[in-house]
Amino acid sequence: METLSEYVNRVMKEKNLKALDVEARSIEAGNKITDTYVTNIMQGTSSNLTIEKLLALAEALGVDKVELFKVAAGIDEHDETWTLPSLIRAIQKLFNLRPSEIKAIKKILKIK
Repeated sequence: METLSEYVNRVMKEKNLKALDVEARSIEAGNKITDTYVTNIMQGTSSNLTIEKLLALAEALGVDKVELFKVAAGIDEHDETWTLPSLIRAIQKLFNLRPSEIKAIKKILKIK
């Protein structure tokens, strides 16, 4: 299973992006994530990732938000089905979210 660090490094290499490029692209998209924060994610040293930062990262990298969330949550699914263990992990992570993060997820999933 690919870690978030590995995923971000791979995507950035494929798209020939540097951390400063990701920061600039995030600003253009209206969601700022600093080059230092991106570098910490790339090195696997980032702590306390927020939904807002993951959204900004997905936008800046030009990747699917749900795919990035699955990687960040450690959900390894090759087919688009949920298994009981992956569903339990996702629900456990949801219980630890702040209201603003839950609102962001509901917006992505188009839930009112």
